[in-house]
Amino acid sequence: MQAPDWGNYDANGTDYDYIYNNSDERDNWNSEQAGVFRHLVGQLGTGQTLQNLALPTFVLERRSLLEMYADFFAHPDELIAGAYENTPEKRFLAVLKYYLNSFYPARKTDNAKKPYNPILGEVFRCRWTLPGVPLSASRTAGGPFPRSATNQMTFIGEQVSHHPPISAFYVEHPESGVTCTSYIYTESHIAGLTSVGVRNIGRATVQLQNHNETYMATFPDAFARNVFGKPWFELAGKVELSCLQTGYSAKIEFHARPLFYGSAHQIQGQVYHREVAVMQLKGDWRGEIVMKRTARGAFQPFTNVRAKCDVTKECVKVLDQKNNESRKLWRHLTAALYFNDTKMANQVKRFIEQHQRDEDRRRKEQRRPQWRPRHFQRVGTGFSGSLITNPAVIEFERHHFSSHVPIGPNNAHRLSSTSSCRFIFPAFPPVESANATDGETVAKWLFTPSPDGGPKWLKCLVNSSLDQWTTNMEQLRTAFSNASSPVTFHINLTLSSTLIGSVVPFFLINEVTGEQLALEQYDLDNIELLRCPPIGWVWENWKNEWTESCAARPRRLSIWIRDGGFDEGLLDAASPGSSGEQQ
Repeated sequence: MQAPDWGNYDANGTDYDYIYNNSDERDNWNSEQAGVFRHLVGQLGTGQTLQNLALPTFVLERRSLLEMYADFFAHPDELIAGAYENTPEKRFLAVLKYYLNSFYPARKTDNAKKPYNPILGEVFRCRWTLPGVPLSASRTAGGPFPRSATNQMTFIGEQVSHHPPISAFYVEHPESGVTCTSYIYTESHIAGLTSVGVRNIGRATVQLQNHNETYMATFPDAFARNVFGKPWFELAGKVELSCLQTGYSAKIEFHARPLFYGSAHQIQGQVYHREVAVMQLKGDWRGEIVMKRTARGAFQPFTNVRAKCDVTKECVKVLDQKNNESRKLWRHLTAALYFNDTKMANQVKRFIEQHQRDEDRRRKEQRRPQWRPRHFQRVGTGFSGSLITNPAVIEFERHHFSSHVPIGPNNAHRLSSTSSCRFIFPAFPPVESANATDGETVAKWLFTPSPDGGPKWLKCLVNSSLDQWTTNMEQLRTAFSNASSPVTFHINLTLSSTLIGSVVPFFLINEVTGEQLALEQYDLDNIELLRCPPIGWVWENWKNEWTESCAARPRRLSIWIRDGGFDEGLLDAASPGSSGEQQ
């Protein structure tokens, strides 16, 4: 495809930096444009995705999605505030405050326009200087933005997958020891008669290295409402923020605007410590949020994002960037939209999209190796940064059992629930051996009767090839068919992107024991593997129990990060009837 004649923009000295930094968007599309959009969307039904629908340029805002994610960090002082607090509760509330205040800088208006879809390998870099803080003399040799001061916050984002579309981004502040690694898989869909939704599937991982604390957060979904009239934007859905090391967590719901009355952009939630609610919060995620202790007192101000000024992100000048960096890559489209040059905008958009399709085709025809991200590496179901000032951070998503959690084959049976937060899948059949692998030990644990006679519960992430998954399932089915003794267990599995859409559900009955074994998919990347007798346990009750009380069950082991292997001794001092959680 021939490149558009966009030389005039460069030759005439277009100030791309001014255009990008002057980010105020113009009014939403007019009635004629709304009619075009209505025709396009009308070709799809509710719930169908927009992945293959070519959207007109008038629905686009002048930045890449990667740059929008960078705007989550427009309050860098709030992200690092937790590192300087002296109690677990204060640190958790500091991270929570940053999290709640992160969305408004990225979506300041009701404007429902859509950022550019990043192309595979696209990169965005920037940094922030903390307000009122003089730059330190020491500089970073590498990291997201080399030669930055060690008390500046730096960001790098990369489009690490095109099908499905996955963005990964990493932020660090070396002086405070705070990092954040995130990945988001977006899926657009028709949500009702006049709405378009975007599912934000993924998580953010904030680390306070000086306190050895890791905070995990999920993301709300985004919606463009009234797309055939004057569109407006809102967030909706349930999210969680948790810190395993301190036992603090928060469950928050972003409420969609009620149909007939009520305000938009409202949130409501609770903060928990060891699964006990200790605080309540409510408010407007684009304004003031209030909080109170659950047991007493009135609501008090917690944060007001509008009271804070955003810190301006610093970028390399557009024409000095590499060709795959967002602002330079999309500069002609951004300029065309700024000057309201619809013809040029359409030409540039089509050219970039077709260039990516052609590159994918050439890679397959030439049998070149599968494309790999340059700045991130796939770990479990997500991604971790590889350009990191402190190399130790790379270790944060190891997937084996922790040497700090010494549970062995002889005492693991005391646990009724295990949460493997990486991808330790049971290796069937279970093996009786002192040299058993982690997977064989997990299988033995599953096949050992629970102290209370109930089912064993396992939650884990699966990161394997389709061939390995098929082998694992065949081993499981064979072990089930050959079983002569009943076993009850429930495994909740989160699939990696390599397996999404490839898992085939099944249902089996063991003629000897009368047991049932079923693999059921209930979400895009979540499946249930259940083995139970024909009577005594109702499967739907199992699911409800897992959802509502798995985290609160006694004798529970959470297998977390920085893992090494099974050992002995942790539970030796615990009484058999102990109801405390062992971590």
